[in-house]
Amino acid sequence: MAQRPRAHYLFIMLAERLALVPAALFAGAAIYVNAAEQPGRLDLGDGALLTEWKSAYRRGFATQASLALVGCILSLLA
Repeated sequence: MAQRPRAHYLFIMLAERLALVPAALFAGAAIYVNAAEQPGRLDLGDGALLTEWKSAYRRGFATQASLALVGCILSLLA
């Protein structure tokens, strides 16, 4: 059985560590929203709450989608 070159193992190790970054950012953002943003939003009135939720949902979707895509690609490389 042929031994793999050292560069292959270094690439795998780098990909594993890079895949951890978007996963950690995704988890951190979820914790921040649940601990800080959402309690603040609940103090708003119904109209203001809906307005804030619509804009936050749009931004959150873009952030979550990009982090999930990058994390998926990097984890597949690992």
